[in-house]
Amino acid sequence: MDLSRELEQLLAAARTEAVALGHSQVGSEHLLLSLLTRRGSAAAQLLRDNGWDPEALRRLLRARRGEGTPDLPLLHGLSSTAVEILAVAAGEARQMGETQVGTAHLLAAILRSGESTAARLLSENGTCLNCLFTELYETVYLHQTIHQTEERGVYMRLLEQFCEDLVERAPTMEPVIGREEEIETVIGILCRKNKNNPALIGEPGVGSTAGLERLDVSIAPLCEYADVLMGTRGAIRSCIPPTTGKAVCLRATHDSSVLFEDMSQGSGLALDMEDALRMNAAALAIQCFVGGAGERDSL
Repeated sequence: MDLSRELEQLLAAARTEAVALGHSQVGSEHLLLSLLTRRGSAAAQLLRDNGWDPEALRRLLRARRGEGTPDLPLLHGLSSTAVEILAVAAGEARQMGETQVGTAHLLAAILRSGESTAARLLSENGTCLNCLFTELYETVYLHQTIHQTEERGVYMRLLEQFCEDLVERAPTMEPVIGREEEIETVIGILCRKNKNNPALIGEPGVGSTAGLERLDVSIAPLCEYADVLMGTRGAIRSCIPPTTGKAVCLRATHDSSVLFEDMSQGSGLALDMEDALRMNAAALAIQCFVGGAGERDSL
């Protein structure tokens, strides 16, 4: 992907900054410093609005990396971190449907590179990287996206970029049968302003967590490639079609409970031989908690 003219000028300015400081290569910190000096850049203005200015950053760089002999030849070019940041910036531009990599994409890449010197300088001096990224998206990316897609009436927000809309996916999801009352109860709890964390409680093996994990979507399509299926009673009953025809290995585990401090304690076995015979299990896999408070009980 091509670099914008503005970004090409920024890279040249970053090289000049590194030479002026007597550093042997251009790192992420020099890219950030060069970005701060750009006039007319929305990304640079965002940094300045958050209290950053070029001279303050230069002082921080001198304190962190020292200062060598200025105006010496730049021996090593771009550092590996700087190259990675430019690659991430290209990915940002590609994701936004841009044809060129700009300064906003560069700033987004720096904010994503939490271990780079530039990102550490920002975070160590009171800048929240996640907050700044959100502000960048809303002030720069969102404006560009609305401008590009206003003819189609598409209004893209941050959540729509990084999350899935379950309401939109609902028509393609498997229906839940016989749980209307429970679902309405969960929805009611989730809609509260406070104390809105539902707890799904039931006897072991009824599939209360299997429904949330959607094993029928992730595991069931792989059944034809497996020789043996191992799982808990609830997972096998709820998510594995009875027509699969594969041997079943039931996982026999100690009945854990939130009433106890750790999973090794509970009220006893959550599976017995009658359940295994009823489900035509070919084998049992035993789960025990060696070293746990309930080690003896789980064994």
